[in-house]
Amino acid sequence: MGFSVKSEEFNLALNNLKKITSENLQSEDEELKKWASIFRLIRPFFTHEAIDLLEKELIETQKWKLFDLEVPYTEQKDNLIELIKISSINICIYLQEYYFRKGIEEELFTRKFYGAIYNLKFNEYQKYKAHFDFLDELPYRICKDIYGNSKLNEIRKFLEEKDFSNFQNYVEKSETTYKKIENWENSLD
Repeated sequence: MGFSVKSEEFNLALNNLKKITSENLQSEDEELKKWASIFRLIRPFFTHEAIDLLEKELIETQKWKLFDLEVPYTEQKDNLIELIKISSINICIYLQEYYFRKGIEEELFTRKFYGAIYNLKFNEYQKYKAHFDFLDELPYRICKDIYGNSKLNEIRKFLEEKDFSNFQNYVEKSETTYKKIENWENSLD
């Protein structure tokens, strides 16, 4: 019962979040202002190309409806701070899976964003326990998915069963032959 980052509902929730955070960058409520600024850090990440990449790479996260941006948007519409906090945690989860699967280093804007999320984790862990537990568990889930892949297991089994000693002998004989030819050429010179 997962979700898609390319769904109309997801994009509507994302666009509404962008609008809400833009409108609250100058809020008199300091906490709302702070979280609007934090959300603004990752705003450049949500291009059409990034959405396409997320759709392809968020294999584990998309299995869980809990992490769909539409959920906090529909449940927390009236509590803007909670809406932005939960949405930010969800986006942190997206970024973590994306960067982990791609094996690339995070961009500078995500480091500041992560700092805010991990500070929230430190201060309000129990309130967002399900989200933070998933975030901590995510690398293990991805590794399990990758290394539990049946095709990878077939390759591993094939390599374990095959005797590569003949190939090793061939390589050693080729090296010996090459050295002999090289010696002959030097002698002839």
